[in-house]
Amino acid sequence: MELLGIKREKEIKSWREFTSSELLKIAKHYDLILNDEYEISDFKKLLEVDTYTNADEFLSFLILGHCILKQGIELVLVCDHNTLLGHAKLQKAIRILRERPDYEVRTRVELGIEISCSDKNHVVGILNQGNQSQISAMRKWMRKIYHPPTEQ
Repeated sequence: MELLGIKREKEIKSWREFTSSELLKIAKHYDLILNDEYEISDFKKLLEVDTYTNADEFLSFLILGHCILKQGIELVLVCDHNTLLGHAKLQKAIRILRERPDYEVRTRVELGIEISCSDKNHVVGILNQGNQSQISAMRKWMRKIYHPPTEQ
C-alpha cells in the first residue's frame, strides 16, 4: 500500500475498504492490467451479475486469482468463514484468467468452509463440490445454525 500511495489510518482488513481507483492501482501493480487506460467501468462490462455483487468485488477476485496463478499455486482450498460464497467467485475468476497464455499452472479450486465453534476455535470442513446433496445439507445446516427461525 505504501508503494502505491494508498494511505489509511487503520489497517485494511477487506477488499471492500479499497476504492475502485485503488483496486485498479493494485491490479496494475501486479500486471493484471497491462495498460493505464482501464477504468472500473471496463470491469462492469465483464461482470457476471449472478456471481459478483459489483465490479469492485469482481476486480478483487481477479487480483487474487491472478496472484495465485502467477505464484504457480496448483491447489487452493477456499474456506470462508461460515459461508460457501467465496468458492464460486474465486473459481470463476481463475477460469476467466486461464484464458491468458502467461500462467504455467492450472490451479484447482476446492470447496471448504471455516465454522466457528467458540470464541477462539474454528473447524475447517472440506466438501466434495461434485456432491450436490452434501453441499445442500451444509447450506441447510448453516441456515439452521446462523439464521434460526424466530419463535412466535
